[in-house]
Amino acid sequence: MITTKSEAIELQNHFDKLLCASLDYEDNVQISLSLTNKIKVEFGEDFICFTRNEFEPCYLSYRGSYSELLSIVTVIQNVLHNNSNSIDLLMESYDNISKLV
Repeated sequence: MITTKSEAIELQNHFDKLLCASLDYEDNVQISLSLTNKIKVEFGEDFICFTRNEFEPCYLSYRGSYSELLSIVTVIQNVLHNNSNSIDLLMESYDNISKLV
C-alpha cells in the first residue's frame, strides 16, 4: 500500500520510464488517471485510455497508422498486465490522493 505522495510519484515515474523504454519512444511517456477514471497513457501529442480492470483501450487520440496503433496498444497492454499489482497500487494512490501524506 502506498502511504505517501513521494511513493506515488516514484511509482508513477517508474511506469513512465518503463513505458517509454517498452515503446522505444524518444519523447516523454506519461501514465495518469483520466477524468473518466481510466488509465491514461500519453505519448507526445497522442494518448490512449484503458479500462482499469481489463486494460482494454476505450478511447484515444492518435495521429498515425492503424498498424502502428495496434502495436502500441499491444505493448502498453503487456506492460499493464505484467505489472498489474503495481498498477493497482498506482490507481489506488490516485483515488486516495487526498489521504496521502
